[in-house]
Amino acid sequence: MRSAALGIVLVLASCGASAPPSPPAPLPARTVRYTFALEPDLEHMHTTVCFEDGVPDALAAIHEEGRARVETAEVLRADGPHALPIDGEISLRGVAPGECVRYRVDLAPGRRATPGAPGSYRVGDDLVAPTSLWLRAPSPRDASTAMLARFVLPDGVRASTVWPDADEEGWMRIDERAFRYIAYVAFGELEVERVPVPGGCIDAVVLDGALQIDAEQRRAWLGTAGRAVSRVLGRFPAERAGVIVVPTPFADTPVLFGIVGRGALPTIALLVGENARPDALVPDWTAVHEFTHLASPFVERDEAWITEGLATYYQQVLRAREGMLTPEQAWNEMLHGFARGRSEGTGRTLREESRDMLRTYAFGRVYWSGAALALMADVAYRRSSDGQGSLDDAMVRASDRRDETLRADELVRAMDGGDGGPFAQVIAPWIDRDEFPDVDETLAWLGVRRGVAGVELLDAPGAAIRDAIMNPGAPLASNPDGCR
Repeated sequence: MRSAALGIVLVLASCGASAPPSPPAPLPARTVRYTFALEPDLEHMHTTVCFEDGVPDALAAIHEEGRARVETAEVLRADGPHALPIDGEISLRGVAPGECVRYRVDLAPGRRATPGAPGSYRVGDDLVAPTSLWLRAPSPRDASTAMLARFVLPDGVRASTVWPDADEEGWMRIDERAFRYIAYVAFGELEVERVPVPGGCIDAVVLDGALQIDAEQRRAWLGTAGRAVSRVLGRFPAERAGVIVVPTPFADTPVLFGIVGRGALPTIALLVGENARPDALVPDWTAVHEFTHLASPFVERDEAWITEGLATYYQQVLRAREGMLTPEQAWNEMLHGFARGRSEGTGRTLREESRDMLRTYAFGRVYWSGAALALMADVAYRRSSDGQGSLDDAMVRASDRRDETLRADELVRAMDGGDGGPFAQVIAPWIDRDEFPDVDETLAWLGVRRGVAGVELLDAPGAAIRDAIMNPGAPLASNPDGCR
């Protein structure tokens, strides 16, 4: 993480009995339709929610920030609107099937209900407003509920891609992921730039601002990063993803910050320096890092060491596989990162550092400790399988659970294919110690050493594995539709 320029944070009983209780009666099938109407000033949104077959008890915020943004709520009836109580949730008691509810949300930038909450922000005449502000979830709801949504936007304004393709009437289907994860959405005079990647497509929009890079150069940047990340699973980790490119004034840093939103369709926001040069943008690590997050399940933020560690490790490896870096450059960046990880932190265990990272800013310690464990795990997988297995294969094993939220031990179990596998064995000695993981022994076995003029790759017992880590690997999935 290069900057806190965009301080967006994703926050997201059983009881025993002598005999199993009778299963509850199934809830009736329900259809809920959302119409999101944005005002011309892009500072307020009216959302109309219609319940065709049944009405839940309330509409609940999907993030704490959303609780403070609702200004009014009312049920729409023939004799006029009737106010509904707002107390964190919008109470729907008394709303009948077939009726519609409307609530108004303040999207003005600069407001935060809690420190670090994901808020809205303006870039010139455009707006970024995450779903955490304006989407409310039916509570309770069941799997049989059909959820449909559409936007009604001012003339000349369009929304960036956030949910799958709309039907002829503009209705998009959303599912439970829309309420479990935050997605980032831009509104403005946007043009979509479609970028093909192996097995998928990226829909990119550029917000208002002056960039030194043109559309062709942006497509080359995102396409290269997408192809690099495809070398983990053999294809891009999402059939479709949305990217919001945010020009950042007075900056020549290629990418200052990136953030990933999940859901039915992943969304990634990338802050790009207005004066960034194309030759610096393409080899930059940030897009590769953020795209890599899509290749694994979401892990609760207090255990970010594992997902941030995987993405930090792969941001070097995948750029070397794609030819964005030489292997020597990739190893050199890794060694610099490990040195940074050793020098940062508050002197506590990795588990504690990860839990409190957003308060202590011990990002280097958490990210690079996780990367060191990822390297050690990759070597362990390869050594235990005589070179037939790898961390890539472990990621593939866990890829079926990409739409789930897991704890770190659940993700490790999915990657290992059971309890007590190579990754679990690598992690166990280090997660509850205050030292940086001892990666030096692994580096020496691989023949990776820092020399006077940079990294040196030496003859060593693990040289073949060292070289295989940076090898491009199997052929990538095709994209026969050309990203239509």
